[in-house]
Amino acid sequence: MGKYGMNSIDNIAAVSSATGGAIAVIRVSGKSAFDICLKVWKKKGIVSADDADAGKMLLGHCVFGETIPPEKAYAVFFKSPKSYTGENMIEIHSHGGNSVVSRILCSLIGNGARQAEPGEFTYRAFMNGKLDLSQAEAVADVITAKTELSLNMAERQLEGGIAERIGAIEEELFSVLSECEANLDFAEEHHIKAAGADQIKDALNNVIKKTESILKTAKGGIILRDGIKIVIAGHPNSGKSSLFNLLAGRDRAIVTEIAGTTRDTVEEDVRIGRISARLVDTAGIREADDIIEKLGIERSKKSIDSADIILWLLDPAASHEEQIQEMLKHLRKKENTVAVWNKSDLLSKAEIEKLPDTGVMRIIISVKKNEGVGKLLDAIEDIAWGEERDREPEIAINLR
Repeated sequence: MGKYGMNSIDNIAAVSSATGGAIAVIRVSGKSAFDICLKVWKKKGIVSADDADAGKMLLGHCVFGETIPPEKAYAVFFKSPKSYTGENMIEIHSHGGNSVVSRILCSLIGNGARQAEPGEFTYRAFMNGKLDLSQAEAVADVITAKTELSLNMAERQLEGGIAERIGAIEEELFSVLSECEANLDFAEEHHIKAAGADQIKDALNNVIKKTESILKTAKGGIILRDGIKIVIAGHPNSGKSSLFNLLAGRDRAIVTEIAGTTRDTVEEDVRIGRISARLVDTAGIREADDIIEKLGIERSKKSIDSADIILWLLDPAASHEEQIQEMLKHLRKKENTVAVWNKSDLLSKAEIEKLPDTGVMRIIISVKKNEGVGKLLDAIEDIAWGEERDREPEIAINLR
């Protein structure tokens, strides 16, 4: 039965809580889950699942033989089909120390369970009809959510938001199909009133609008699940690494006044507004003789090609025209690029006003003085979200 080899007598066990917490949760699921757990967890008066109140936390002890003292633990019984997996399932809530958790899990495995594969509990929930596929995917999204918004979206999907919208569209299509079949099968029966062509056309147009509305959430879904890749590129010594450190919130990249200090790409996970992003600092783009710097520049070019957003730093002290031409030469598309004139603190107001147009969105900042960076962050969100910038999507579909 697929990846996990699921069958009616297979019993699985796994720790389902995060490592390092004060309390740990160990789950067991399968036809014989109760029998296995009752060999490890004991409570006076409970010798079978029939003696336990389903869904209630019961205080007992996990026992490990005569030489090891018992461990206090709660147990919760969930009888099939009223469980997360749809099978008999039990949760043991114990102290969260690694030794305790390992001892309980090993005891369960020693008494007939096996270690669950990653995602196997959710797989069983899906196979037993407790979750649809979009909800099963949402479980993984909840676990990996990096921002509050991505968590909100995953929780809505887990509640069935996408399935509900798609189900409504299915019903409308079945209704249209019924009307079409009625027109074909009972064309001569004047007493049967089937929908006319105009009504069917209107119904289909309504379905198309609803479908397009859902498809518009695809971009937001990708951003929420995967984040975006932001590459900082540009002229050597233009302040790329300084901007990288500022956005990363720490001194991650080496910063000196020597051009070409950054020889390789440096990466860091950051959060910009509602977006989780992978920030990449690159070697300055220039003609280089040093073989190591050349390799770094080649990697920089590859990063630029794969970037969702490019922040191209320009140095007012270097040739404006040469830098702009170099930037335009490396861009696959202009709409995902921000030309960032840095070091505005070294310029007069008149000099700032004379900075040339770059052919792409332009922001003027001073990393040293932390001026204009707020506008840069807004520009990043504008490019990432587009028209959805100020709206929280109701649902967010994935590629599947």
